[in-house]
Amino acid sequence: LNWTPWSLAVTYRVRYRPTGTTVWTIKSSTVSNKNITGLLPATTYQWQVSTKCGTVLKPYSASSTFTTQSIAPPTNYCASNGTNTTYEYINNVTFGSINNTSGNNSGYGNYTSLISNAVKGTTYTLSVTLIKTNSADNEFVTAWIDYNRDGDFDDAGEQVYAGNSTANTFTGNVLIPNTFSVGQTRMRVSMQFNAAPLTCGAYTYGEVEDYILNLKTAGPPPRESAEFI
Repeated sequence: LNWTPWSLAVTYRVRYRPTGTTVWTIKSSTVSNKNITGLLPATTYQWQVSTKCGTVLKPYSASSTFTTQSIAPPTNYCASNGTNTTYEYINNVTFGSINNTSGNNSGYGNYTSLISNAVKGTTYTLSVTLIKTNSADNEFVTAWIDYNRDGDFDDAGEQVYAGNSTANTFTGNVLIPNTFSVGQTRMRVSMQFNAAPLTCGAYTYGEVEDYILNLKTAGPPPRESAEFI
C-alpha cells in the first residue's frame, strides 16, 4: 500500500479489512508505504491511513480499495494434442506428489484434477516415461509451467524441460523460481515423434498431458491482528 508522504509525520498507521466486515487489521509504518501479507484470495479490501505527528494521531483518510488475486488456476489455455498414438504415447508423469500412470489417452490426457505443491526455490524432479513400439524412434519431450498464471506458456522461463533421445524415460530437474504468481497453475507435458512439440496445436505422432501445480512460498508468515505504535 502506498500513499502521499507528509513531511511532519513521525509515523503512519494503516488499517485494512475485507469490504463488508467490521474488524480492522492495524499496522504501523515509518515510511509512506506498507507491505501486507496473509490476505484472503479473490477478496476486495478497503484501507485507510492516518498520520501521527508528535503524540497526536490524526483522523483516518477516506477509504481506498484493492482486490487480491484468485488462487484458482486459469482455464483459458490453448488446446494441444497428438492425433495418432499407435506408435508412442505418454505412460507416466512424476512431479512432486504427482505420480500418474495414464496409459494411452488417444493424444490428450486432462489430469488437472491432480495437484502438487511447488514451493519457491525448491528443485523438483520431472520424470516422463513413454510407451514406444519402435525402440529406435527419436522422441522429443517438453514441459512448461505457467508461472505468471496468465493462461499461456509463452513467457520467458516457462519452458522448464526439453529433451530428445531414443530412450523411454526422460528425467530433468525443475527449479521453482523466486518470482511467480502465487496460486494454482497448469503444467503441460508434451511428447512428439522426431520433432519438438509446441505449446499449442495438433500434430500427428505423440501425446499431451496437463496437470495442476500449486505455486506457493515455503510457508505463510505469522498473522497479526494488530500492530500498534
